[in-house]
Amino acid sequence: RRAPWQTAEEFMHDARRRLPLPDLAVERLTRLFEIARFSHHAVWPVERDLARACLEDIRTALARGNDPIAVA
Repeated sequence: RRAPWQTAEEFMHDARRRLPLPDLAVERLTRLFEIARFSHHAVWPVERDLARACLEDIRTALARGNDPIAVA
């Protein structure tokens, strides 16, 4: 769970230290979140689809307990 004071970047680094997460998927999802949350343009379907793919990669890694490098 994200602490109220944490930025998306800080949360990403904290999560990657504690969990077997695929680096590329977590970094992409964090960047996409920042775009969706803080930019002034709408999220495009391609960005939405990429975010969903990142979430699926993360879910799979957590379900398997894989080494983060092997899943990336």
